Amino acid sequence: MDLLSDVETFNRAADVLLLNEPGWPPHPDIDLALALIDEEAGELCDALNARDMIEVADGIADLLYVTAGLILRIGGRALVDLPNLVNITHRAPGWDVYDSEFTDYPEKIESAVANLKYAVERREHHLTCNYAEILVLSVAALGSILALPMEAVWRSVQASNLSKIVGGKVLRNDANKIVKPPTYMPPDIPKVLALYGWRAA
Repeated sequence: MDLLSDVETFNRAADVLLLNEPGWPPHPDIDLALALIDEEAGELCDALNARDMIEVADGIADLLYVTAGLILRIGGRALVDLPNLVNITHRAPGWDVYDSEFTDYPEKIESAVANLKYAVERREHHLTCNYAEILVLSVAALGSILALPMEAVWRSVQASNLSKIVGGKVLRNDANKIVKPPTYMPPDIPKVLALYGWRAA
């Protein structure tokens, strides 16, 4: 599984400008990418603080998605080495390891996002790619800490995103927002986690 290729497939269908070589797209494109990262990072941190495993799994996938999207927008594919997501199978998803050693993870995520935004604001391309890679690695590691089957979660999220595509393109309303067609299927993350032993408290 290739995170960047999956994200590229959806972004191409959404007519997102993706650079083939390192560079900077128009300011509104960068501003939107950073806003999406901010939003998804905030939602993930909220889910961690609420100990909501379903929303955490969804939040990890979403933050990975939008961070990969930034990398593609700035033509950074060749400058990063992103991990393959894995399914943890030797233990069920749970909070034990997180609660014993990693309760400061929301702060780590916020710090990684702040560093990424700093690099973007300075238009330091290599630094931006480095910080984007660090953010992806940190968020993917969170999935392992929680023993989440992130490969399976990712596939569910990707299938949901692809179900928004009709005739090779996403549909948009008059405000240029992507709309969900009749073919849309939301990701069934509770079902995915249950297959790997997760039981809600």
